[in-house]
Amino acid sequence: MDKIKGDLKVSREINSLRSNEALVKPVALIANLSLDVFQSAWSVIDGGVTNRVIELPDATLLAKGWKAVVHNVSAAGIALNVQSFDGTFTGALLKTIRSPEAQNDTVAYQFVLIDNTVPAGVWYVIELGDSQTLLAARYVVNFLVADWPAAVAGRHTLTSTQKTGLAAATHGRGITPMPLIQEKIGTDFFRVSLDSEKVDASGNLTLVVTNNEQFDGRVVLV
Repeated sequence: MDKIKGDLKVSREINSLRSNEALVKPVALIANLSLDVFQSAWSVIDGGVTNRVIELPDATLLAKGWKAVVHNVSAAGIALNVQSFDGTFTGALLKTIRSPEAQNDTVAYQFVLIDNTVPAGVWYVIELGDSQTLLAARYVVNFLVADWPAAVAGRHTLTSTQKTGLAAATHGRGITPMPLIQEKIGTDFFRVSLDSEKVDASGNLTLVVTNNEQFDGRVVLV
């Protein structure tokens, strides 16, 4: 057997201190949450009564490839804003994760660290879902004729004031959502064009129709 001259150093990254549980018991937050190095690989989070900031760990303390899943199980309209680390919950917004719309609606994203040279890091964001929960890949806002406000200057304008799902903080599609407007006739939905369909710089939607042209329908956002 050959002799080894000098020091033999063996290096291995060990994650034994990190929880191996795929799921954890949802906890209703009473404040923003800062994830740490030993966070469960899959975190099920209930934001409680208002939108929350979820801050990822200091990237310089992690190895490239470190990853975590944030799964939102909050009540309707409660979003989780996942941000990069800065220690004050004011880091760069990586993803707004909307609340689920139905019991089988899984709304979860995986965050994978690809650069750990600075505390904020560089993260790759992956939307998770499966063929049985297609709602995870889209967001649907249903509305009725009664939801449209009274006409002003001959136009009815529907905004997040009437339907919170039209707000970027709720629909979670970021600043470049792709809306599809459909009118409900009976039990069927038909694609329609409006007088005006606006997406502002923040990703909020505004729908406009002429006087007395309100309709029951939905907005499908992808």
